[in-house]
Amino acid sequence: LDTLPAVTRKMRKDARKENGLDLDDEPNTGTGGGRSSATPGRTPGRTSGRKTRAPARKAAAPAKQKLTAAQKEAAKAAKEEADRQKKEADKKRKEEEKKRKEEEKEAEKARKAELKELQKQANKAEKEAEKRRLLQEKADADAKELKARIEALKNATPKK
Repeated sequence: LDTLPAVTRKMRKDARKENGLDLDDEPNTGTGGGRSSATPGRTPGRTSGRKTRAPARKAAAPAKQKLTAAQKEAAKAAKEEADRQKKEADKKRKEEEKKRKEEEKEAEKARKAELKELQKQANKAEKEAEKRRLLQEKADADAKELKARIEALKNATPKK
């Protein structure tokens, strides 16, 4: 077929199509799927030496499948291991987060207690200062009054 001119091949192909005998358009029939060859004398869409290698490829196929099955198993095991490690890491992270939050709570509690104690002391000192100020004012007033009385007595005493 390939040695015929392209026009004749096309005519024959059309004739076969009309009669329902066209196999060129069907893939995997060994005809190259209807592709026309650029170089005459060669089967379209075929690489040379393929037929001689086909039996070896067919024989190698089951081993290849077994290999892929083994690879699948290995991948599955690796995935399970990764998932397990991720779970462990998440668990560890959560525990650390919990511990950190607990420590923060404790620190906040201690800080509040210290603040309360300091406020208590400040209030106490303020009260003491207020008390002292009032006592000082009273003492000043008493001293003033005594001075005034002394002055009054001095002025009231007749001079000789």
